[in-house]
Amino acid sequence: MEDSTKKRRGRPPVMSSKERELYEYCTSAISDFKGERAIQNEHYANRTRAVLDDTGEDFGAIVYGRVQSILTELGRIRDDARLLEVAREVFTQLDSMRVREAVAYVRARRLGPPKPNRETLERAISQCVYEWMARYDHSSDTAVDALDALDSVRRDIRRELLTALERR
Repeated sequence: MEDSTKKRRGRPPVMSSKERELYEYCTSAISDFKGERAIQNEHYANRTRAVLDDTGEDFGAIVYGRVQSILTELGRIRDDARLLEVAREVFTQLDSMRVREAVAYVRARRLGPPKPNRETLERAISQCVYEWMARYDHSSDTAVDALDALDSVRRDIRRELLTALERR
């Protein structure tokens, strides 16, 4: 017997079961959806169309003549005002953007800047050190100086972190 409190795997549902049932019924006559993800994508695209239609602005030709993936990504933005703002930005630049770039742009605007992680920090430090060494001809003295500087910075950061932890 399966525990009802057990966490379900996968993405959380976008629509309730009743909304999904109604949506499937309404769309079955006009379209041949393959699965859950396609229905969700259509839901988001239709949400975008509804928000843009409600503005009274002339988005008609742009919205109905463009690729579904852009509309889908826009529909994932929860705040209608924000969706409209990002849609205006994308649609003004659409002639100079590929669809993939437009989708990536919308996703970046929706999610914000990526969260920093250890790998990103290591890459940034490595790039900085290698650029510094390249400026001074990769001599062995330069490499030793770079390692000494990294050790010094590590000690300073460790000292500051320990001091901050002791204050708590």
